[in-house]
Amino acid sequence: MFLEALLHDVRFAIRILRRNPGFTAAAVLSLAIGIGANTSVFSILYAVLIRDLPVPHPEELVLVRKLVGGSSYNSFSYLAFLAVQQNQRALQALLGSGDLPLRSVELPSGEALTGIIPRSVTRKYFSMMGVSAYRGRVFNVREDDPAAVISYRFWERQFAGNTAALGSTLVFNGVPVTIAGIMPSSFFGEAVGQSPDVYVPIAQVRDRGCELRSE
Repeated sequence: MFLEALLHDVRFAIRILRRNPGFTAAAVLSLAIGIGANTSVFSILYAVLIRDLPVPHPEELVLVRKLVGGSSYNSFSYLAFLAVQQNQRALQALLGSGDLPLRSVELPSGEALTGIIPRSVTRKYFSMMGVSAYRGRVFNVREDDPAAVISYRFWERQFAGNTAALGSTLVFNGVPVTIAGIMPSSFFGEAVGQSPDVYVPIAQVRDRGCELRSE
């Protein structure tokens, strides 16, 4: 009886919709807009609140910030990070990540690159999160390792997926860095919703005179 009633209702609805094409078009458009809006909202919530970082044991990661004025939070400067790293005992390890303001990014040929999203990180950034390079390697702990690691997306966009990208040079604000590794396509950094193109060691760019944002 239920299926018969359902079939009858469906046939009746189809006849009504055929007789009123204007109403049918409005109904279909309303449904399309509603479904599209809900899909977009879910996609944003999934990216920001639900999706885990693509690293082993993301539940073990915590964000350390300093409290300013009792109600707002701020990040550490690099020198403050070093002090906290040397004196903290609560965490197994501590990594740092910060913005790297750009004046210019060039290829050795002098060709300027635009739309690059860089990230300055500590040398143990990748090893402490338990992620390895898709091609090449991540940073060495040596301070004299002038390396950069690029994202999979940047590798495909700028180098067309050619492994010859490894060993090539990028010039950040006049400082040359060698591309040592390419990260997996699933890796987007330590913050959901962000996706840096190039990672360079914080200590390296500081020592070579590049500007870092300290807050």
